[in-house]
Amino acid sequence: MSAISFAWFVLVLGLLRVARVHAETVPPPVISPKSSDEWTVGAVATVKWLTEGYPVYQSDNKTPLVGDVFLSRLTNSSVSGLQIWSQQPLVHNVPLVNQQAQVVVPNVPTGHSYFITFVGANNRGPVFTIINPQDPNGTGAVPSSLAVSTIPFGTSTPGASATSAGASGTTTASGATSMSPSSSASSAPTATQSGGAVRVGEVGVGWTVGACVVALLMF
Repeated sequence: MSAISFAWFVLVLGLLRVARVHAETVPPPVISPKSSDEWTVGAVATVKWLTEGYPVYQSDNKTPLVGDVFLSRLTNSSVSGLQIWSQQPLVHNVPLVNQQAQVVVPNVPTGHSYFITFVGANNRGPVFTIINPQDPNGTGAVPSSLAVSTIPFGTSTPGASATSAGASGTTTASGATSMSPSSSASSAPTATQSGGAVRVGEVGVGWTVGACVVALLMF
C-alpha cells in the first residue's frame, strides 16, 4: 500500500470513529412533561423521553448510556434567555433505556416558563407550568440553587403522575448556569414513533460513506 493510500485509509477510519461517537451521544428528545402539563411543588412527577430510533447503549450494545435530568426556565434576560440549574440535577445518571424517571418537584415560584433539559443543554422539552401553593402568583424570588430530593430508579412507576412526594434523599449545591439559547424550549425535537428520526450519527455515517467512496476511487 502506498503512502497516499495509507493516509486515505487512516482518514476514513477516523471519520468512522467520529460518526460512531456522534451516534452514541445524541440524546433522546423529552416528550413529557408536555406544554399543557402542570407540576406542583413537592409532588412526584414523571419525565419521559423517546428512545425509538435513538441510541441507548454504548458501542458494545450492552452497557446502557446514562444522562441527567435538569429543571430549566426561560428568563427575560436579553443576555442569556434561559436558566439551567445545572449543578442540581433532578435525576443523575439515569439509564436512557428506562425511558422515564420520577422526580420530586423542587421549591420554585409559580410560573409558566419551565422546561426540562435532558443530557445536553440543547436537548430541551416543551415549556410547562409549575404551581407553588405557597406562591400562587409567582412573585417569589427565583432560587440560584435547588434543594433536590431524589427517588431511586427502582421505585419509578410507569405512567406515574404528580402525587405526594416520597424522596429517599436530599442533595444541595450552589450555582445555576445561564447560557444563550440556540433555540427556544418550545422548539424541541418532535417526538415520533416511526423510528425514523434523523440523528447526528446518521448524518455523519452518510458523509463517511461518501468519503469512503472517494477514497476508493483514488486508490
